[in-house]
Amino acid sequence: HRAIIVAQKEILQPRLMSWAGDLPYRYTGQTLEPRQMSETLKNLCEMVEKQCGTQFNHIVLNYYRDGKDHIGMHADDEQELGWNPTIAAISLGDSRSFVVEPKSRKIKKRPFRINLKHASLLIMGGDIQHRYRHGVPKNQSEKPRINVTFRYLQGPPGTQRPPHPYMKSHQEALNQDDQEVLNQDGQDEQDGQDSSNQSN
Repeated sequence: HRAIIVAQKEILQPRLMSWAGDLPYRYTGQTLEPRQMSETLKNLCEMVEKQCGTQFNHIVLNYYRDGKDHIGMHADDEQELGWNPTIAAISLGDSRSFVVEPKSRKIKKRPFRINLKHASLLIMGGDIQHRYRHGVPKNQSEKPRINVTFRYLQGPPGTQRPPHPYMKSHQEALNQDDQEVLNQDGQDEQDGQDSSNQSN
């Protein structure tokens, strides 16, 4: 387990994780220091780059031990990813639901779900990280799953996105909604931690 920061609270992450990449990456309130990719990860990264038609330089691996492990609703919209980043993810093991919902409370769209099966490749591009959130909720499964995500970091933590007037104003309009959802995510993650502690 790693301690992470969600909604200004330190909690135990409700899944196991590791990472690799040439640059440090600010992830859930902590900085992941550079780690060299293994040959297996390098080969996998090259395969995904060919499928996506873009370059990646950082990998995050999440291990969901069973259906109690999960990840709350969030967006991969850190400054060092730039505008409209491409995020790719390979699912290995048990199928899990991947939920996507608009960031803005003013958009009256129901969340939609994608069933991520073994060996499936999910590619998120365009402005999805700026307009939507995604997550993997808990379920009743007793089977494990590994999620391998690929992204391109434009620089170390503290790197600022270049000016983009439309996206900047759009992001500012979502700040209040973001904080409300982060607060709820923090409670969800805490609930997951409490239930896990009770079951162990």
